[in-house]
Amino acid sequence: MNFLNKRTFIFNYSLALLIGLTACTQDSKILSVESKSQSESSETRLIDGGLSEESSFVSEYVEDKNFYTPVLITISNGSFLRIPNKSLVPPEYLSGENVEITMTVTNDQENNELLFQFGPHGCEFSSPAELCLSWKTTNSKNATLYYLDEQGNRKEHLPDQVDVVNKRMIIYINHFSRYAVAYSN
Repeated sequence: MNFLNKRTFIFNYSLALLIGLTACTQDSKILSVESKSQSESSETRLIDGGLSEESSFVSEYVEDKNFYTPVLITISNGSFLRIPNKSLVPPEYLSGENVEITMTVTNDQENNELLFQFGPHGCEFSSPAELCLSWKTTNSKNATLYYLDEQGNRKEHLPDQVDVVNKRMIIYINHFSRYAVAYSN
């Protein structure tokens, strides 16, 4: 790749991440999201009869610059995780390696809540990551956000932004935690 093509590629990739553009293909089982980089891709798959969906994205370690590339993971219900460029601080055992970031959402219909989990455990961010949690696939107009501790206890958590028209809330996080979005039918 010559210098001009490389600069154009970097600009287009950065712009796509900034405004959240991705190229998507979808069939009945798999939603595949591919970034503008040739070496990075994200795949989303439905599990547990469609009650859970998991998506992953590899943040590449740039050894000569000592940082990790940005991450954008999307889930088909409209939820997403955006980790800024150079912000990922992985757990010590993954330091210096490419890191596969996962986002899983499970619809717990018995308790009327969506459970959000992230991995790998122990990731932190030097600049806050943006987490958008959507409940648009439910019949509920309102939802409440809960932080889940290691024992599964719930503590109400106020989101940074709430959009009841589009049924989503945004929080800015400095590390991975588990969250539940409770809704009523």
